[in-house]
Amino acid sequence: MVDQYLTPNGDDWLEAIEQALYECWLMVVVLSEHSAGQPNFKMQYRYFLNRDKAVVPLLLDADVSLPVELAKKRIIVHNPNDKRGSIHRLIFEIKELRKLTQK
Repeated sequence: MVDQYLTPNGDDWLEAIEQALYECWLMVVVLSEHSAGQPNFKMQYRYFLNRDKAVVPLLLDADVSLPVELAKKRIIVHNPNDKRGSIHRLIFEIKELRKLTQK
């Protein structure tokens, strides 16, 4: 689920976020200077962690500090010089986590 086309903090946005948090089995947490400063950022990934749902951190900005809760996860570091490689690493990690959740 991507919330970029919804008005932040509007009723539709809140409902879409709640529905996605409930329905999705995996969350890709995109860590950037912008995302880390968002008010609901930690609440959303903590919801997944507290329910033992899969979380994949994708580090976009190298200077963003990694939240403690995500430090033990396998982090995908985005390489702007190898965007395709970054996406392939993310896809691989999602496939591996899917295998684990289907057992």
